[in-house]
Amino acid sequence: MLSSREEQIKELERLGESHVRYLLADITNRPTFDERIAEEWLRQQVFARESAAALARDAREEETLSIAREANKFARNANIWAAIAAIIAAIAIYVAKS
Repeated sequence: MLSSREEQIKELERLGESHVRYLLADITNRPTFDERIAEEWLRQQVFARESAAALARDAREEETLSIAREANKFARNANIWAAIAAIIAAIAIYVAKS
């Protein structure tokens, strides 16, 4: 059994998450680390992964909102120009009939 908590965590990081899970599940072979520390470390790994995924999702959502805002700006401008074109067309029709 490894002595200090820091040494155990270094060993867990060296082994990697999937191997640590395998060792915890293997009841025939006792791991060289404290199972409670390993389970806590695994929870931290899951939390870190979920946090990173949440940050990435938030960044994608912010980018989507930015694109939507820009599209709305272009749509407003297009509507203004369409209204101007409709007014010009109405004036042209009026002048043509006069």
